[in-house]
Amino acid sequence: DHLKDLLKYLRYGRMSKECLQEKIAKNCLVIKDSEASKMIQTMIKENKDEFENQNLDGNGLPVGISPFAIRPRVPNQVMFAIGGWLEGVPTTLIETYDVRTNKWFESKMSHKFPRAYHGAQEINGIIYLIGGTNGSEILNTVHCYDPVKNKWYQRANMFEQRCYVSTAVLDNYLYALGGHNGLQRIRTGERYHYQTNQWHKIPEMNLSRSDACATVHNGMIFIAGGLNDQIIENSVEMFNPVDSVWTFIQPMSSPRTSLAFIAHHNSLYALGGNNGFER
Repeated sequence: DHLKDLLKYLRYGRMSKECLQEKIAKNCLVIKDSEASKMIQTMIKENKDEFENQNLDGNGLPVGISPFAIRPRVPNQVMFAIGGWLEGVPTTLIETYDVRTNKWFESKMSHKFPRAYHGAQEINGIIYLIGGTNGSEILNTVHCYDPVKNKWYQRANMFEQRCYVSTAVLDNYLYALGGHNGLQRIRTGERYHYQTNQWHKIPEMNLSRSDACATVHNGMIFIAGGLNDQIIENSVEMFNPVDSVWTFIQPMSSPRTSLAFIAHHNSLYALGGNNGFER
């Protein structure tokens, strides 16, 4: 009695045509129920058409708009790539990665302000874009994106213009560190509280850094590498928000700018970058 309702919840886009045609369509319960049989034949046709149209996801499986059961499941997490440098200019392009389909999709809701060499962080499901450049000026602006409401909002400007800025989130505070203000590389930092929409200055780092990278580990902020004047740094310093003090820790083995720096399983990882001679 419940066969028709049950069949609506199968994800036909995950099935092969052979499975649909040989196992489901020829099942005795399906054959006896005309509505169920018609539903399965529709799914077989949709499945076949999607393959022929090459509308496939990153796993080589069909992705359809209708009927609903052809679509992949809605992912519980999505990765965003926002802005950057594209074809000689900063871009407004946003792409999202769906781990369930192993595919990148271009977002229909692009950021209307082009931005490159900026910071990007997430707080409570809201994505913040910090500083960077629009190609003609260095920015101190901050915009945030609510993926659920699909809306952009402008937030309070930073004290300083910051391109090649390093950012981190600790205890729901957003930190913007160093960068280039259009005249020089800077070592200042500031902290943003999203509930009050206000920036506050924090003590300066020991060194000026642009194009460095920051991460959070054990309640501390770590920032590594970057450019200091014309020197590519291998130094790493740590900020303790309790006493607001910056302290040098063991430097990296290699100088790095434009690096990725993350905390994972009680270790800090410095990945890639430019050492002054090669990437």
